[in-house]
Amino acid sequence: MRALQQQLVAAIDAGDDAAVKALGWEPVWRALNTWWAPRQTASIRDLRRYAELLGAQPPDSILTVLVELAGDWQPHPAAILGQIRSVDDRRINPGRGGDPAATPAALAAARAARTAGEPLCNCGRHRSTVRIDAGVLRCLVCGGLEHGQ
Repeated sequence: MRALQQQLVAAIDAGDDAAVKALGWEPVWRALNTWWAPRQTASIRDLRRYAELLGAQPPDSILTVLVELAGDWQPHPAAILGQIRSVDDRRINPGRGGDPAATPAALAAARAARTAGEPLCNCGRHRSTVRIDAGVLRCLVCGGLEHGQ
């Protein structure tokens, strides 16, 4: 994406409106030029500071953030980038790397196994010698249920 950003900045420096449009930035430019008019507009030269910081971002993301940040004044490029990053952070699923033995279903399965009379591990092995069997932690040596699940 860095190459796209460099192409965009070069097109702006050359005053090449057609290249800016071909690179997909014409809607961003139009929004910056008209949404805050007549108080604030954006010439092709004004677009450069946005391209320098945001040129690697998809133009659709920039437009979405411009709508979210719409107020009395144009948002500066750093505010737009910060908003894009915060949206990306919200898309990250922190539970994806969670402990599969600590889910409610796994804990219920361990409780059911203990209630059914399955023995606890009593071989004294270190906890890292367990396997997960349908969410239930079992000792690799004796097959007993792991203490504390």
